[in-house]
Amino acid sequence: MKLEVTLRHLNQGDYEDVRDYVCNPEVAKYLTWQVYTQEKDVRDYFNKSLPKIACPDEVLGIEYQGKMIGTVHLILRQGNFIQMGFGITPHLWGQGIGTKTLVVILSHIQNTEWSKISKEIWADIHQNNIYAAKTLEKGGFILQKPGVELNRNRFTLKIA
Repeated sequence: MKLEVTLRHLNQGDYEDVRDYVCNPEVAKYLTWQVYTQEKDVRDYFNKSLPKIACPDEVLGIEYQGKMIGTVHLILRQGNFIQMGFGITPHLWGQGIGTKTLVVILSHIQNTEWSKISKEIWADIHQNNIYAAKTLEKGGFILQKPGVELNRNRFTLKIA
């Protein structure tokens, strides 16, 4: 089966899929937020993500087989570095979807205004997330700053 992964901006109809993802404790243990347990907090996160549709702060949904399975956040840091973070729902881990998602994200960056602003991408991941580290390394990222933050390692990629 071909792994068709696409990115698109979020819309109101994505709320339930995003809710399932951001409320999942397996996902949250590897990301920068705590698991959302209150509906109000989920709604606030979602509503803050909706208008983030372009550089310097963009949130995209990751879609696979017609369902929103995760999100990507791109944000401009220190004026000229792209910080990238993404995650997918755990029932799809280990199936190559993260690697395909990374390819699609890098293509998005190369084909939008992001590539005009920055030539380096940062990805900070939880030090215990060995699968994310392997995915980033397959995409050309290198470990630049182990322990950049508590329990986080920074991987970087120079782009042309």
